[in-house]
Order: sequence, then structure tokens, then C-alpha cells
Amino acid sequence: MAGNQRAASLALMAAEFGASDFSYAVGPDLELDVREPNEGETYDDYMSVILAAFQEWASGNDVDTPNSFMGNCFSQSVEVASQGVSTLSNSCYAVSARGLGGSADLVSVDVDGLVYSGSLSGFSHSSGALSTLPDNLVARRTVRLLVGVLLGESLSPLNFVGELGYFNGIDSQATLEGEEIDGYVNPAISVSSKDEAEKIVQDIIGKTKNISDYAYFVPDDPALPCAATGAECAADVPGVYHALDVVNFSASPPAYEGDYDNCTTTNNSLCNYKGGIASVLGAPILTKPSEFDAFVNAAVEGVVDKPTYWMTGAEAAVFGTEGQEDVYFVTNQDDAAGYTRPVWDDYLIRDSDVDGEFPPRMERPLMDLGGFDKSGVLIVDGDVEFDGNPEFEGLIIVLGDYNINGSGNEPFTGAIISAPYSTHYTDGTNELVPFRDSNGYFLDSSEAQILDGNGNPIGPGARVVTTNEQIPDTNPPVYKSYIVDAGGGMTNLEPVYVQAGCLPGSNCTKYTQGSFTDDNVNRKFDPLGVKVNGGGKQPYIYDYQVLMNAFSLLSEEAKLLFLVGQSRPNGTYEYGIKGWGEVVVPPDV
Repeated sequence: MAGNQRAASLALMAAEFGASDFSYAVGPDLELDVREPNEGETYDDYMSVILAAFQEWASGNDVDTPNSFMGNCFSQSVEVASQGVSTLSNSCYAVSARGLGGSADLVSVDVDGLVYSGSLSGFSHSSGALSTLPDNLVARRTVRLLVGVLLGESLSPLNFVGELGYFNGIDSQATLEGEEIDGYVNPAISVSSKDEAEKIVQDIIGKTKNISDYAYFVPDDPALPCAATGAECAADVPGVYHALDVVNFSASPPAYEGDYDNCTTTNNSLCNYKGGIASVLGAPILTKPSEFDAFVNAAVEGVVDKPTYWMTGAEAAVFGTEGQEDVYFVTNQDDAAGYTRPVWDDYLIRDSDVDGEFPPRMERPLMDLGGFDKSGVLIVDGDVEFDGNPEFEGLIIVLGDYNINGSGNEPFTGAIISAPYSTHYTDGTNELVPFRDSNGYFLDSSEAQILDGNGNPIGPGARVVTTNEQIPDTNPPVYKSYIVDAGGGMTNLEPVYVQAGCLPGSNCTKYTQGSFTDDNVNRKFDPLGVKVNGGGKQPYIYDYQVLMNAFSLLSEEAKLLFLVGQSRPNGTYEYGIKGWGEVVVPPDV
């Protein structure tokens, strides 16, 4: 009995050892060729294409990316402090790529731990599956891995896209907790660069304190010189700022180990941000404004056909099923019929409401949503203000600034994306139109003019608001624009754009509204602001299953666009382990 128990335990150890080996091989370095989706291809169809590429590799049949796991039963080594490294005798693990794991989104991979007497004989393993077991098999245990494409797993509880115009963060005892995997906690907040991450860290610890006294930047690649020497990493190096207490400085280079037991806010407020502040956005689609815009449009499409109700005290209509899990869309337009989501003009106004400073704010409506205690997907078409952290389960997408005023009563579970973007028109050379300065204001008369319909100049401070109201019978479509003068008055005149340096009456190249169509529009993420007044003690918690439930509510087109948006620049996808557990009764060989 003792021998049988030892053999069973050793077989499980071998299976778990092999599952760990295989999971590392599935990491970010794995790049498999995947074709682009065909026209009309559904989300499920294209997902099967991506998973088929992985199954081909996992079965050892991909000649371009060889898989070293097939065709053998691999021994396992252990390290004992007093004896060094040794190989466990009479045990090994074998990997089998079995196929879909009961879901169209997953591939099942079995890792068999085998214990045998004497030498290995009668064992056969090829083409990603066991053919025969050893003749002298003593024990067998099987660990099943479920592998899929990384989608919501790469998100943090808070994801801020683009430059932070200002950040006045959570000053309460609320915690932010990333996903815990294998003892590590993924980032609590993800931003677009190391500079943006530093802004958040500085706000958390206090504006007069030195970051190096409270935080340490751990680059994603430990082989970088700055990781080994402790020197300042370059601004474009991806990595995470962690509280000093969760970094192991005995390791070489210093490493993040995810242990927050001895990290307390008594000494460091950064301990409340479990997982740290990442200098790179985990979801590739958040670096692609045009693809993100297409995803948002697809997510909104159809939602406006649902019942409309008005939030109490808010100048916003909410499309969705009140009180149920749903996709909710919040807009300040009350005409659901033929609704077209606007993309806000890039004109900047000044807001002195943050620490006496004058950060830029885009011309967007501010939606007051209270606590919004619902679940599913929430898309806010503008800036948002919650009464305390939102009491929401799922995915929140804010196309503007993120504001909190007051204390929340319930935790937020899921992920929040704050990603404002606007339309920047070009003159055919991919340059921004020349009649604005760097702040978005029209240049004065010595440099450029914007003319009304009679050829008369409108003074400095005027701007153009472009709507999504199409001018009839225009192909490609042309959208109506309005001139707003310096005093805020709006006219119905169609603007004429004039090059910089062109004075009235001069022979200049003019760009009329009809020249600016979808063919020469640039989508661009704009500066965003984060202002938290209060926030309470309730946490923001990443939850994988909650996010997957939210994604399942989206339309097929939206899910496909998000999936395609997750591809790397070279067209490959990142795969990850989505489930791990022992199979009590392994499949027959």
C-alpha cells in the first residue's frame, strides 16, 4: 500500500511538472502563423482557425515552429538543498494534444505522469497522442490543461489608454487587485508608457516624495541591462512599478514575487495597488484606435434598439434592459432611431477644477451615473462620473475621462477601460489640418483664417464641431460640420478650411468640407483625465469569469473585432492557460 501510494504521488508530481513545462512553452514567445479572417467569417469560425494553429503546434505537426514535447516521455528533475539536482527514477511525463476541451474557445492538452518498474518498455507516443502505455506501468495520473487565446485576461482592473492629462487618484483605503496566477498578481493599473506609470506612482505615494524610496521598476525582460544593474530603464521598456516590499532584492536581477503579506499601507500606499502599475497596456487592441473604434461601433450597434430609460439626475439616456445583465450604452442623444455614435472633435477647453491646474479636457458631455449597480457591459459615450467606485460586474468602456465623487458601498468586479478618442482630419498628406495650434485652437489672422460662407474671417478662438450627420446623396459620405465662434455661438455655415499663412483674398489652396471624408480621417487616442474625490474602501477586483460573461453578451461582430484587435503587429496571437486540473479517469490509449 505504501508503495502504491508513493507511485501515485510520484505520477501526479510528474504530470504537474510536465504541465508547468508546457505552460511556459505556451507563453508570450510562442508565435504561430494565422491567416487573416475571411469576409463574412464569424467569431466562432475564426476562433477555430486560431486554435487550429495552436493544436497543430501542440501536436508536433507544425514544421515552421517545432514542438519538442512530442515523441518521448520526459524525466523530471528535482533540486534538494542538501543534495543538489537529481533525476527521479522510473517516472516521466508525456504530453498529448487531444482537441477541443468541451468549448469552441479552448484546446485540451493532457499531460500524463507515468511511473513504471525497471526500464521504460512498450511505450509509444507520436502525433500528439499516446499510442500505448508502458508494459510495466505502475501508476498513471493525468493533468489536463485548457489553452485559449488571451482576450480579457490581459486587462487590469483599471486600463488608461493614451496620455494622462491629469491623474488625481484614489486617496482612500480602497484596494485594486489584479488577477493572481501561480502566486503572482497581475498589474492593478495598466497605462500606455513608463512616463504615464510614473505619474500614477507619484500621485499614490505623494507629490513631494521620491519614487525610488517607495517603488521599484521591474522590466518584463529580466535579461535587460537595466534589470541586472538597477540602472534606470529606458522610457519605452515595458515593465511594472511595484512597491519595494514585494520585490525580492536577493534575486539577480531583483524580481517581483507577488507576496503582499508584509506590504502595508502604513509605510507605502502603493501596497493598496496589488500587482503594481504597468507601463504597457496588456490588450493589443488598446494601442489601435481605428480597430478599437470599429469594435465600439459594433458593440453599440443593436443596443440602441433596446428600451431607453433615463438615469435620475443625469442628462443621459441609457439603452439597455434595466435591472438585468446586459450591454448598456449611455449617450446624451435621445433619438434612438437612426442613432450614430459621434466621435468628438479634438478641440480643447480648459478646466481649472483639478489642483488649481489647467489641464486640457476634450469637448465631451459628462454623464452622472450614480452607483450604477448592474452587470454586463457598460459603454459611456463621453466623460463619466460615478458616486463612489461603480457597483458593477463586468466590462466598463469610458470614451472619455473617469471621475469618482463620493464613497462606494459595493466592490467593482471586472475591468474598466478609459479610452477617449477623436477624429483628426488630414489634408491628404497624413498631416493634421493646418489651421490649429498644438492646443487645438484656430490660429490668429496673421497665420491662418477660417472663413464663413461669404468669405469673411471668423476671429481667433473659433472652432469646428463635426457631427456624424451625413449630407444626403454624398458618396463617399460627407458629414455636416458647424462653426462655433469664440463666444460659443453655433452657426449653420459649412466651414472652408484654409492653409496656414493664407490671408483673405490670397490665392490659396482651400479645403472645403466635402474634401474631408472617411478616406482621410485619422483616429487618435486623446489625453484623458482621472479624478477621484473619495472612492470609499471598496476594492476594484479583476475577475476572469466575470469578464468572460461580459464578452459573451456582445454581438458576434463585436467579439470578432475584439479578437482580431488582439493580434500582434506580425499577425500572431498570444495563447494562455485557461484551466488546469487533474483528470480522475484518463482517456483510453
